[in-house]
Amino acid sequence: MISALCINLGKGKTELHEPERSSKIDDFVQNVASEYKPDIVFSQDAYATKHLEKITTNLSNNIEGSRFVLKKNVINENTKDHVGIFLNEKIYLIIDIENECRKVLENKRVDNADFFNEDKRAVLVLAKTIIGGQKLLLSSFHAKKNKINDPQREKHIIEFFSYLEGVAERVKPDHILVGSDTNHRMKLFERRTKTKTFCVKVLLYDYPENCERKIKERNVYDFFMISPGLIPTSADPAVFNVDTAILDHHPLFMRFEYPVSNTTSSTTSNTTISAPNDQSKVVQNVARPTSSNFGSFQPMEPVTSTPPALNLPRTFHLRQPSLNQNQNVRTFSSMSLVSPNVHQKTIENQQFHGLCFAQAPQQNIQKNKFQESQGQKTYQKVQHSQASISHTQPSQQSNPAAKGNPEVKFKCELCDQTFETRHGLFTHFGMQKMNHFPCKEIFPGDQDTDRNICLRVFTKESSLKQHRTKQRNNARHHNPSVAFPNIVKMQN
Repeated sequence: MISALCINLGKGKTELHEPERSSKIDDFVQNVASEYKPDIVFSQDAYATKHLEKITTNLSNNIEGSRFVLKKNVINENTKDHVGIFLNEKIYLIIDIENECRKVLENKRVDNADFFNEDKRAVLVLAKTIIGGQKLLLSSFHAKKNKINDPQREKHIIEFFSYLEGVAERVKPDHILVGSDTNHRMKLFERRTKTKTFCVKVLLYDYPENCERKIKERNVYDFFMISPGLIPTSADPAVFNVDTAILDHHPLFMRFEYPVSNTTSSTTSNTTISAPNDQSKVVQNVARPTSSNFGSFQPMEPVTSTPPALNLPRTFHLRQPSLNQNQNVRTFSSMSLVSPNVHQKTIENQQFHGLCFAQAPQQNIQKNKFQESQGQKTYQKVQHSQASISHTQPSQQSNPAAKGNPEVKFKCELCDQTFETRHGLFTHFGMQKMNHFPCKEIFPGDQDTDRNICLRVFTKESSLKQHRTKQRNNARHHNPSVAFPNIVKMQN
């Protein structure tokens, strides 16, 4: 599972002085880090180097067991306009691909001397997961805004896609993920380029009705982009409705799951890497072909003793994500965060031409069909008390634990109440947050979805801190020889 935050750090028109603005951004990062625990953060726009270093520190200090590093390009030394990727080194190994990036640009510029001439507007990083060995090609992209018209910017974006594709052909990653500020109306872009094929799909969405940028009728410019093997766990990203005096654009958060293949000479085994605090349904029967051609990601039939043939059409199916119907809203302390509440987007029979490094045969090309239900979007906004941050949890409906296991129930040790699902227990914690302080520590090595997160809860925050300190070196926060705390085994 990949947990990603995309944050444009530009200030827009504001009367706030930069020290005050950066302090509020620090508060935002601390809150989001502790609650959402992203392992990748994409950043763009003008922000001082010393403040970027604070973001690295805030991420590391508020996500237990993490150590973040920043890889960035500086677009303008005077304004400190940048593109950056913050990565958790406890999860990813960073592989140097600077030479590969340089060679791609050199080759592209043989025929077109001006190809992607502002190449500092994209930083590319190859990261390999420590567990599983998956290679991710990551990019933070900030399209040019000023002194450029729409057709020129579209050409600029297409050249970025071509650059990204060229690097992917060289480094052969398993997946591609981009966090971007396109400064462009991407719905129009998709319509105008519907006959073209690109290595990533732009995940389009609309702002919730009560977002400040929506109210001010501003366009959506910030997007995640993915290759076919990545599967979003929700139809839309979580949108953080931060005051535009602090952040000119609304940050985004989204989780993605991906299949992991262990291929031998005769069989292929498939599992899915997923995060314990947002368990999505397991992706089954998806194998990564052993072909050296990076464009060969294909949905496959159930694996038999003989691997299927690799001569497959270059179209890709995206599994339908599920969407939370009853999202919780919690309150933080300095900004307002809003996410869609009861907005069901259905994605049926989706196909897109990601990772097509040559034109696919015409009979294999089908247009992407992202169909949205006609139901009215409704949203929920929470008014802040001291300052204002309210946000919704990412989708939990796809969590296997949320669906319930008839053999177990989840117990609150303070109230002696039991719940059918772990999500129900966490909802109870949220409703009793004045005197319920749950641990929720993640156990990455535990494959049991009922036991891969700590369920201990305390009446005081100090008691919670003592518990975490005491269990710091205990991988599962309890004695493995005794029953798992707060899970009640049901009798058959």
